[in-house]
Amino acid sequence: MQILGAFLIMLSAVLLVTFSSSTQSGWRNLSQNYRFRENNGPKQWRFVTARMAKEGRLSGFRAALNIGADKLGLYLSVFALFRLWHPPLFVPWSDLTIHCESNEIEFHFSGSPDVVLQLKRDLGQEILVHRPKGNPAVLQSK
Repeated sequence: MQILGAFLIMLSAVLLVTFSSSTQSGWRNLSQNYRFRENNGPKQWRFVTARMAKEGRLSGFRAALNIGADKLGLYLSVFALFRLWHPPLFVPWSDLTIHCESNEIEFHFSGSPDVVLQLKRDLGQEILVHRPKGNPAVLQSK
């Protein structure tokens, strides 16, 4: 009986954390505009650590984010254990504005302007290599 109680407490904690994370990070907002409905997107970087901010409130994805990029856009998903309330996303390049900082690159979403994805600069530059030439997503310095 104690094992069942401990399991239910752990399960409740996981559900609370995943729900809270989807709301606070802005993932939930992004999924309203950018939900990816196919099974496979390019998965090129797995278990990435990143930060997402919604209205200035920062949430971290510590080794839990999967990122793919191709000429069409950016694909985002989270580690399967945390997938509840975090559906996979696809964002076309035309909906992204990119800001370069000294140590990071920020991705801003036109469909959810209050949400920002922050990646380490090295990884951000690897991802940006996949943008098509002449893409409207313009690099801007802050």
